[in-house]
Amino acid sequence: MDVKYQVFISSTYIDLKEAREKITKAILSSYHIPIGMEMFNAGDEEQWEVIRKTIDVSDYYVLIIGHRYGSLTNEGISYTEKEYRYAKEKGIPIHIFIRNDNVATKPDERDEDPDLTLKLKAFREEAKIGKMVDFWNDISDLESKVLLSLFKAMNSKKGIGWIRADKADISAMSDELVRLSKENRTLRDEVKRLENMIKARSPKIDVQINGSSDLKFVITKRTDYKLYKPVKLEDLPEEVSKYLEINEVNEYNAHLSKIYGLDDYNDEISSVKYLKDNHNKPVITVINNGTGKANDIDIVIEFPDELVIMKDANLNLDEIEEPEGLPEHLYDLAKKRRKEEMFKQSPAFKSVTNLSKIVNAFSSPFITGNQLSSRLTLSELAGSTLGNFNIHHSLSTSEEDNTIEINIDDLLHTNEINFDDEDFIIVPKKAGNYEIKVSIICEEYETRDEIIIPVTIEETVNYFDVENFL
Repeated sequence: MDVKYQVFISSTYIDLKEAREKITKAILSSYHIPIGMEMFNAGDEEQWEVIRKTIDVSDYYVLIIGHRYGSLTNEGISYTEKEYRYAKEKGIPIHIFIRNDNVATKPDERDEDPDLTLKLKAFREEAKIGKMVDFWNDISDLESKVLLSLFKAMNSKKGIGWIRADKADISAMSDELVRLSKENRTLRDEVKRLENMIKARSPKIDVQINGSSDLKFVITKRTDYKLYKPVKLEDLPEEVSKYLEINEVNEYNAHLSKIYGLDDYNDEISSVKYLKDNHNKPVITVINNGTGKANDIDIVIEFPDELVIMKDANLNLDEIEEPEGLPEHLYDLAKKRRKEEMFKQSPAFKSVTNLSKIVNAFSSPFITGNQLSSRLTLSELAGSTLGNFNIHHSLSTSEEDNTIEINIDDLLHTNEINFDDEDFIIVPKKAGNYEIKVSIICEEYETRDEIIIPVTIEETVNYFDVENFL
């Protein structure tokens, strides 16, 4: 079959115009198809797409290097070097012909710009790496070497080439198309089968807080926080005021006005009591509801500003340092006097009170060392501070960002991990409807999965129960 091969000729133009014409005619004389920059405007970026597509369908690429580097592209390299790199990238067979340095040339055949001279030198060195290179002196020498090199390639490493449509073996082509079509269909079916297998064995990570996919909190606000603030006798409940005198209340108020740091103390008392009433020790559960194992799981839980993460929160009122000179609270004074009144009215009440103290003392939940040893199970040890350490998963919190990050090495399908021994609490701050945003990625996911956990925060008020206090 008479096959015509397409040969792309690449070089600078002005200094090698005559050489290009000679090579073009020689290739045409061999009944093959030469093609090069004469057909394109090398400075036009749109035309580069045409050049690129032309190189794609060429069977051989001939690079001729003289003593000029050529005009520069936006990338800072010459168009010739750009063409060479593209042909190399596409795997087009390349034939390189470099002009010897010591040949006589015309002034316009060499670069005078030192920067371009350096670029040309680097390009020549790059072209020599890993390629067979021929060196030429004059155009006649170049012509014979190009034709000989292409002749050898066309006989030993045949390209695809071009043929006349009436010379093509239509029957053979038809058979080949049928074969390729069947092969393509078989491969598509196999790809679909493998995709279904991947989908069928893929993980699905879910996150729950306190065993639910939505959360509800109730803020309890109390009117019975025992704060040290000035009061009026007539504003106190009758059950309290009847045990107090007006002068005692006035002295109490005067005393409070002299105590340094009392407002800070009251604020700290209010804050700790608010935390005690409203904090929540969350249990975070990570579940793999899919059908495949998940690896390298990373989860970020972002809480709204109205639901705050707190670490090392003080929930113990006894740890709050009282300011110096703090008087007995009026409610405590009234409670003591009421109890004394009851003792006087009913001596039996005092006996019952003492008996209650004795019973409480003997029912104290303290256990002996031997009992501790016998009752400490492995599960309890796992829940201790030592047991929280796990090299396969971890949880960290950021109070600044109000986020929790969880890392899990792997999680089998249908399995779950509970994080219930962590040293943080969450505290609702304001009633309303909010969202917790959960972002999940694992090795098997292409992109992060986003989960929204709705949060409802309600508010209630507990009023001071005087009778119960007294």
